[in-house]
Amino acid sequence: MYHYEHSGAVPILGLLLTLSAAVLLMPVGVVYTYLIVWIPLVYVNFFVSVGFGAVLGLAIGFAARLGKIRNTLVVGVLGVAAAVPAYYAAWMVDPLARLGLQNGVILMDPEATYAWMRWLFNNGSWGIRGIDPVKGYLLLGVWLVEAGAIFSLSAMCAAFMVGDQSFCETCRRWTRKHGDLNKLSVIDADPGALERCVDGQFDGLCQLPIADESEEQFVRFDLATCPTCGECNVLTVQMVRTETDKKGNTTTNAVPLVKNLLISEAEVALIRGAGRPRAAGGSEPTGRPPEAPDDAT
Repeated sequence: MYHYEHSGAVPILGLLLTLSAAVLLMPVGVVYTYLIVWIPLVYVNFFVSVGFGAVLGLAIGFAARLGKIRNTLVVGVLGVAAAVPAYYAAWMVDPLARLGLQNGVILMDPEATYAWMRWLFNNGSWGIRGIDPVKGYLLLGVWLVEAGAIFSLSAMCAAFMVGDQSFCETCRRWTRKHGDLNKLSVIDADPGALERCVDGQFDGLCQLPIADESEEQFVRFDLATCPTCGECNVLTVQMVRTETDKKGNTTTNAVPLVKNLLISEAEVALIRGAGRPRAAGGSEPTGRPPEAPDDAT
């Protein structure tokens, strides 16, 4: 039983493409500054910062996928690197956004940027209603939290874009997700069949009934395959549970039982055709669903 893992490859052209994308994202920093200045709500500004970091990370992750970088750590570092020019661009136009075209300037060198930050540190840049402008070390703390949120989210979102996808090394292509390969019920099912599935043995899946649309708990099989050769098949098996509260709101939780398992084409066909039909008349099964195996991986 083998699980898919990235090869760790970092193609030079892919690295150059991703770094170029980081430079092209500098205008996003300009938009970010104007949103921060024009929206006078501190709590809304926090979400603007979160969105800024997420946009940077998702864009870098997309560029890394185009460049076929199969190294999650490197992509995360690139996410941090991409935030540097965009965040600096935000500071470059900060006085222009705050003071307007007549009095504001675009800061073209680090010394001028540092001087502007020192002025804001001593005089403050914003305040809460009824309170003096925030300045000094309190303002510095706000800046550090803001920068931390932007840089960390950029890194996490970029890494997620690559880490959540498998790659066919033979065809040098990312796999394509196909959604539900199959959904099987776990109510009144043989617990041994589910345990063998966790161990990569799918011959017992024929003992599990096919799940219908009304069931609140079932096992879902998700597949990602290479669109060219079909030999790279990556399977993820999840225990899905849907719960409805007193107000009628539904929440769905999925617990992975098997993640990124490499399987053969024969096993794909076996899982796709697995499941026994329900009893005639469509009667609902009775009993309690078994618990997920403790050794789920």
